[in-house]
Amino acid sequence: MDLSEPSTFQEAVNGPDQVHWRKAIRAELKSMRLRGVFRAAKLPNGQRAIGTKWVFKIKRKADRSIEKYKARLVAKGFKQKYGIDYTETFSPVVKYVTLRMVIAIAKYFGWPLDQLDVFLKASNWMATSTAWNW
Repeated sequence: MDLSEPSTFQEAVNGPDQVHWRKAIRAELKSMRLRGVFRAAKLPNGQRAIGTKWVFKIKRKADRSIEKYKARLVAKGFKQKYGIDYTETFSPVVKYVTLRMVIAIAKYFGWPLDQLDVFLKASNWMATSTAWNW
């Protein structure tokens, strides 16, 4: 049985796998709440908040069986306007060129490499705001 991934929130919460998707949504919201992702803010007059969209993904094992249902709430960043909180965003995505460079260096020095998925839990390093100066 090959299940498809919903493309909208309504499809997820009303579809045949709604129990799994609702659990994934709750886990994402709990994770965001524990990490302090959201904060209430009063918008200046005439301004609108950037919208969000739910993205749903079925993670599969090598044998194609379902490992887990993932739900992510993402900002519609393409609606941002330059100069209005434009630099106050963060994207936890690595560029492929950076990843390839790290792999090449590890290979050159004979360092072992492993891949892992991190299930976000409330921890001190995630709950604090840190300015990174690389």
